[in-house]
Amino acid sequence: MVGIYESDDDVGNDEDVYFLVLQSAGLYSGIDVHRYATALDLYEKALRLESVPEEDTLLQKLQIHYKYGDDLEKEAAAETDPARQAELQRQAREQFEKGVNTGNALVGQYFESVNGFFYLGLCHGKLGNEALMNENMATYRKLSGEN
Repeated sequence: MVGIYESDDDVGNDEDVYFLVLQSAGLYSGIDVHRYATALDLYEKALRLESVPEEDTLLQKLQIHYKYGDDLEKEAAAETDPARQAELQRQAREQFEKGVNTGNALVGQYFESVNGFFYLGLCHGKLGNEALMNENMATYRKLSGEN
């Protein structure tokens, strides 16, 4: 549908493209689908369509980077071929690094993004950066009222 709306001459449906992109991204990243790369591409597209990056879009993208990286880590742990295992671990690390970049953009713009700090902390933890993980988790706890 997105492609059809984008390629037609009807400017009246252009704003529908944004909502279709977000809806599609959510479906592709769903628990039964796990098409994370496609979902991330769609969230990137949604961010380009927004005049100012929306908190929810950035948060969804951050969460997908974390989930994708976590799934890749699990796949690597079960892999018996050392070369394939190393490649999966590299891909997982890349997703966590992208998660940190997205998370930094999110909390830099939305200072009270409770879940933004949570997932940013998780990504830092997966990268072995305990100090930044603890700092982000402390902010998460403070904002969520856990302190």
